Amino acid sequence: MRRGVRSSVLLVVVVGVALAAGAGIPGTDLYVPSLARVHGAHGSQWYATVWIHNPGTSEARVHVSYLVRNQANPSPVTQTVVVEPGETLKLADVFQDLFGLDSATGALRFVSDHKVVVSARSYNLTAAGVADSQGQFLAGMPVDLALAAGEKTSIPGITQPADGAFRCNYALVETSGANATVQVTLYDRDGIQLAQKSYTLGPWQPMQVNLADLGSGMTVDGGRLDVEVISGSGKVLTFASMVGNGTVSQDPSTLEMEYELEQGSGGGTGDITAVNAGEGLAGGGTSGDVTLSIADGGVTSAKIANNTVVRSLKGVQGNVDLVAGSGVTITPDAGNHRITIDASGGGSGNGDITAVNAGSGLTGGGTSGDVTLSIADGGVTSAKIADGTVQSADLANGAVNESKLATDAVTTDKLKNWAVTGAKIANGAVNADRLANNAVGTNEIQNGAVTAIKISGSGASSGQVLKFNGSSVSWATDEQGGLTLPWAGSTSSSSRIGFLVTDSGSHAILGHYTGSGDYDGVTGQTDSSSNGSAGVTGMGVVLGVYGLASSSSGSGIGVYGKANASSGNTYGVYGKSMSSSGIGVLAESPYVGVWASASKTSGASYGVYGESNSSSGIGVRGQSPYTGVSGAASATSGITYGVFGWAKSADGMGVYGTNQSTGWGADGVRGETLGGGGSGGVHGMAHTSGAAGVLAENNGGG
Repeated sequence: MRRGVRSSVLLVVVVGVALAAGAGIPGTDLYVPSLARVHGAHGSQWYATVWIHNPGTSEARVHVSYLVRNQANPSPVTQTVVVEPGETLKLADVFQDLFGLDSATGALRFVSDHKVVVSARSYNLTAAGVADSQGQFLAGMPVDLALAAGEKTSIPGITQPADGAFRCNYALVETSGANATVQVTLYDRDGIQLAQKSYTLGPWQPMQVNLADLGSGMTVDGGRLDVEVISGSGKVLTFASMVGNGTVSQDPSTLEMEYELEQGSGGGTGDITAVNAGEGLAGGGTSGDVTLSIADGGVTSAKIANNTVVRSLKGVQGNVDLVAGSGVTITPDAGNHRITIDASGGGSGNGDITAVNAGSGLTGGGTSGDVTLSIADGGVTSAKIADGTVQSADLANGAVNESKLATDAVTTDKLKNWAVTGAKIANGAVNADRLANNAVGTNEIQNGAVTAIKISGSGASSGQVLKFNGSSVSWATDEQGGLTLPWAGSTSSSSRIGFLVTDSGSHAILGHYTGSGDYDGVTGQTDSSSNGSAGVTGMGVVLGVYGLASSSSGSGIGVYGKANASSGNTYGVYGKSMSSSGIGVLAESPYVGVWASASKTSGASYGVYGESNSSSGIGVRGQSPYTGVSGAASATSGITYGVFGWAKSADGMGVYGTNQSTGWGADGVRGETLGGGGSGGVHGMAHTSGAAGVLAENNGGG
C-alpha cells in the first residue's frame, strides 16, 4: 500500500508536495530508525551525525529521545534543544554530544513544537580520519508514513550476494506506543519468494537484524523486502542498508521504504500551513488530516439569514401570526425571544356541566357553587401510582401515615430505590396490612432508616437479641461467646460453684504451661482459714486428684504439696478417706512410692508421720515384695535411728515385726551392723525393772 501525507477540511482535501528522493520532509514528529555508536564487523567503528533545520519563522523546541534497540521504550532518555528560525543545528557525535554515551545502538525520535527537517549520517570512521570515512545519508521520516495494521511497503535493492561482497541489514521501529506484529518477506529479483518471518515490536521499540535472520546462509542479489503490519494497533517505519563487507571499506548505502505523497484533485500549488477554526467552528490543525465542525452554540441569530429557517406551527409554515381568542392574551417579548399566552377564565363558556362528581380515589364534588375535589383517604391505590414515580423528595416528613395507604397499595415497583427514609414514615404508620407481600426489599430501605423504634419487640424477653438460628431470625438469649484472655470474674453464688465446665470427652479443664520457669499449669488458692478449705479440690468416682509427671528423665513429681506456715499443724499433702478400708493417700512407683523430707535441722521433725485413731490401726504401713519399710539415718555422728518406733500403751510395741512365712530362716525383725566393737545388729533399751530391751517370742513351740 502506498502512503501519502494528507490534510483535510471537513471533506478531505489533499495537498500535494513535490519530493525529491532522499530529501527531508518537514514535520513535528520524525524518526531515524537506526543509528549507532559502536564497534562493527571487520574492525569498523560506527558514529552518527545529526542536523536539525528550522525552516519556519518561530523558535523550535525539539525533544530528542534515544530509543534503545531490541526493547520497548515507554520512558526513553530525552534531551531538549532549541533551534532558531532558519538555523541548522549540527550534532557531530549525537550520542556523545547529546546523551554522553560512548556506546549506543537504536533509533532517535524528534518531537518539535514547530516543523523541522532532520538529516542524519551514519558512518564508519577509518584510521585515515573523517575525510576517508564511509557513510550513508538518512532522512528523518515523518510519523505519518508509518504503516498501520493491514498496510504494506517494499524496500527494493536488497543485496547480500553469495561471494560475500556485501552484507544487508534491515531495521524496524514502532512509532505509536503500542504493540505491532510485522511480517517481513524476501523476494529475489524475479519476484520469487525466498523467505518469510514475523517480528513482534513493543511500544517505541527499534530493531535491526542481518538478512541471515530470515535463514542461515541467505543470499540474494537485487531482490526486495516486503514489510507488512499484520496485527496490533502499533505503527511501523522501516528501511534497509547495504554495507561493503571488505576489510578496508565498510561503505554503506541506504535502501528506503517505498512511499508516495498523494496529490489532490484540485491540483493547487499553494502552501497552506495551517487550518484554523473561525467564529462558530471548532477543530483545525497544522498537520495531518484536520477537521472543522460547527461548535456547540456556534449558530447564533446573526448567523441565520432572514426567511431561511422554515417555521411551522400545526402545519402552518412561513410567518405565522398568533391571534388571541376570547379570554386569551398574547404578549411577545422580542428581547428574550419569548411569547407569553395567558388564558383567564370568564365563565362565558357554552358548556352545560351540571355536576362535578368524585370518581375513583376522589372525594367531594357537587352540583352547584364552588365545588372541590380532593383525594380520598385510601384513594391512592397501587393501580393509581405509576411505577417508579414516588421519590423521597415527593414525600413530606411523616406524610405517609396509615390512613393514606390502601391495603397492599405499596409494592416494590411503586418505590424508587432509597425513596422511603425514616423521616418519611410516621411512627406506627406501616403495618402488615399496608404492605404487599415482599414489597419492601433491601433496595427500598435507605441505609440507617430502620431504627430501634421501628423494630417490634413482640415475642422478646428481657436481655434477648435477634439471632439467626439456621433457618430464620428470631429472639434468643444474648450469649456472649468465648473468653478473652486474660479474663477475671467474681461471683457469690450460693451453689459454691463459680466456674463449671462439663466435658464428656477427655479433659473438662486442662492447664498447660509451656514456659520453663517454676510455674504451674493449674493453681488454686483459698483465703479461708478453715481446716476443711482447699485451694484445689478433686472429686472422682475412683480418683479425686490425679498427678502425672510426664518427664521420662530427671525428678518429676506427680503431685506436689507445700505448706507455707512456719508453725502449727500444716500439711503439704493431706489425704482423707471415709471408707473403713480406704486409704487417705496412695502412692505407687517403680522406685519410691512415698518420699517425704523434713527440712527442719533441729527439734522433732518427721520425714513421714502416720497416725491412726483405731485401736488396731497402723500409723505407717509399708508393703513390698522385698522391704516393707526401710529407714535410713544419714547423719554420721550422734544418736540416729534408721527406724524409730514409739508406743504409749503398756502393752504396745515401739517396733513390731512379723513374718508370715512358715519357712526356715524367716525373721520378724532382723538387725545387721557393719560396726566394730560395741555395736549390735539389734539394740534394745529398757528404762524400768522387769522390762526387756529386746524381747523375742516364739509361738511355734521352739
